[in-house]
Amino acid sequence: MWTDDNLRKRPYKCLVFSYSLVGLDILEIALDEERSIPVLRYDGTTTPEKRSDMEKEFQNKDSKYRVMLVQSSAGGVGSNFTAAASLLFLTPEWSSAKEAQMASRAHRLGQTEDVIVTRLISPVSMDERVREVQGTKTAKEKFLLDLDAEENGAEAIEKEAKEKVVKAKAVKARGDKEKEAKRVKEVSMALKRKQWSFDNFSLEAS
Repeated sequence: MWTDDNLRKRPYKCLVFSYSLVGLDILEIALDEERSIPVLRYDGTTTPEKRSDMEKEFQNKDSKYRVMLVQSSAGGVGSNFTAAASLLFLTPEWSSAKEAQMASRAHRLGQTEDVIVTRLISPVSMDERVREVQGTKTAKEKFLLDLDAEENGAEAIEKEAKEKVVKAKAVKARGDKEKEAKRVKEVSMALKRKQWSFDNFSLEAS
């Protein structure tokens, strides 16, 4: 059904992710040999030069290749597969962040189509347990991020309060200096008036 929905009904290219090389082997045979759907394969044995050529081939809209099989440990970072609008996770990852990172190979700047993500979960395998662990990790990550945000918020409030105290002290110090300068000036002027009055009195007395 996934093949029909994503390769025959939708005229878009597909990325298939799996950490298992055996899984990629089986799907490659099923698509290429049994359904005559040519595929590109990108795994840990692919050289950097060949990876670059395969990426260009897959991105070429006129290429006959509509499916790219990717080993998750090899194709999560640095690759650009915006030609794909359909993603299939053949095997779930232990970390949802890693799945998101792989999905971002297609869902990124330059993508003009909605990207459909499909996950295959088998009830008679470790897949369900992996999904449970993935959910637990996601919840913990969210908790830690929220906690960090709260701590950063508290630190920001404390920093702002300290800055206000420092600013208030600076304003007070400046005000004190201005008051002291004004007081000195007034005293100086008073002394001058007193000296003039004394001299004047002395002159009149003589």
